[in-house]
Amino acid sequence: MMPYSEGNSIIYMPAESLRSEYRRQNKHKLTRKKIEEVKNGDGMSSCYGSSFMVHFVLILVGLTVINILLFGVLFGKKDHNLACTLESVLGGVSLYIAKNGLLSFENCFPDACKKVGLDMNIVDTIEGTLKKVIQDCYTRKQELRKYSTEPIITLFTTYATHNHSDGEKGRVHQNTLLNWASYGKKVRLILFTNESSAEKEAFDMGWNVMPITNVAGGGAPVLKTMFLDAMQAFNSSLWYGYVNADILFTEELIDTVEYIVKHLNTTNSILLIGQRTNVEDEVFRDVTSQTDLKYIAKTKGALFTIDAEDFFITNTAFPWENIPDVVVGRVAYDNWLVSHARCSFNSTVVDVTGTVLALHQTTKQGGNHEGYKHTNALYNVELFKKLSIKPNYLAGLTTCAEWRTYKTFCDTIDIAARDLSSDKNCKCKK
Repeated sequence: MMPYSEGNSIIYMPAESLRSEYRRQNKHKLTRKKIEEVKNGDGMSSCYGSSFMVHFVLILVGLTVINILLFGVLFGKKDHNLACTLESVLGGVSLYIAKNGLLSFENCFPDACKKVGLDMNIVDTIEGTLKKVIQDCYTRKQELRKYSTEPIITLFTTYATHNHSDGEKGRVHQNTLLNWASYGKKVRLILFTNESSAEKEAFDMGWNVMPITNVAGGGAPVLKTMFLDAMQAFNSSLWYGYVNADILFTEELIDTVEYIVKHLNTTNSILLIGQRTNVEDEVFRDVTSQTDLKYIAKTKGALFTIDAEDFFITNTAFPWENIPDVVVGRVAYDNWLVSHARCSFNSTVVDVTGTVLALHQTTKQGGNHEGYKHTNALYNVELFKKLSIKPNYLAGLTTCAEWRTYKTFCDTIDIAARDLSSDKNCKCKK
């Protein structure tokens, strides 16, 4: 069984049902006033807050084993009066950080730990490492939020409101429109649609609206055409991204893109992908709240499979003109696209799962298997056969990206190369 993606679909429902159902069940009103409040920062909590010091717990845990060995705690000897416990070691390191240099490292521990004996060379090493990490955290914090005056990224999506009776999807799309609009001037937004009802909904929230100019596979938009149309209409962005219309983000998306601009060679073509986090049947209180979205993802969310890719963000160097007319909303294009970017274009593919929360609004009517439900579900598969393309789907899994982003102890973003040498699935085939 080829690992086709199951989450890329266009959702349809009557426009009037969409609006009435959403207004009835959602507490917040979708008005221009709400959008302006969000753009100006009201209701938007910071991405980086109290978690700063929490991440030092990881450092403490990492140092625990070293310190236990350092102080020679003998847990197995009955004749040893155990007073230097794991808790006292952790407490000592925590006290040293909290006092910010007021106390020497060795004086932060109880006498029982001191009597065991300290190797001062190791103490100096640990002390120096802690100071370096703390300084690095402060430096990284000062570098955040330095955005350009122009939107760094143009994000777009598409959905249709006809021939679909799922009222839940109406709420999903309204949530997405409002959530993305909360990015304000950092992001330019486009809804591709040929329906007046969807056009009005998006326009009322400050989105740009563009017509779908190329369809196939039973009326589904052609992916590359949307990219090319977006780049032609708005040529000031550095990045362009297609995202399924049921995905919510936090500002970590913008932070990650901003970081990659500074740390990767953007003259080469770059593709950003990632796994989504599924949340089942959730009625969101406030889709513009960073805190709420992160809490829901943590308590009710589950990371979905590595073969489902719901967003594709590329820089201007990515050769979309050389991509065949694959369509969204049908199976088998996402893993092929990632594999093709890696193996044919030699693009820099980055898995941003570690730093980007892509929250998928999963409804009772579908969301995980909708790509297979269309009459023309296998359009992309048939297109590949017609073009004599033999897709290497496995090489397009999210985990086959040569690079990945991750959160540091400072709760900031970093990037690292992924070792794929032992993963046979990720091998490019001639």
